[in-house]
Amino acid sequence: GEELYFDYYGCADCDDTYSYWGTPEMMRDFGFVDNYRQTWIFLEQDIGFDLYEEEGQLKVRWDKERHKLDTQQEQYLKYNLDRLLIMGDGYELYFNNTKDNAVIPSNEWNTIIQYYQAVVDALETVLEEAGEE
Repeated sequence: GEELYFDYYGCADCDDTYSYWGTPEMMRDFGFVDNYRQTWIFLEQDIGFDLYEEEGQLKVRWDKERHKLDTQQEQYLKYNLDRLLIMGDGYELYFNNTKDNAVIPSNEWNTIIQYYQAVVDALETVLEEAGEE
């Protein structure tokens, strides 16, 4: 059969969810990482963008209300990217040492890693674009 497609972002009955609901909330609410286009919103820092794929490259499309990054926003994202990269080394070590008798089922672990990689890709891509300006 054909793949079913549902646009979780295009909910007609969901009021203004686009301004605060994206990939992290989809992971929290539904337990999966959406394909591209992904929406990343850091509400308290007033950062919002879509991450999409074009010709094999990740690209950023800024939220209409939140344009580009100021210095403080860029520092926030860099700090969190660095923190995630350090944590990633520990996750890999943990999984490699426990996969035969894992406490976390492999399907859940794979989802965790998929989400982790999605966050890292989003932060790296938006910071790379910010550095090009």
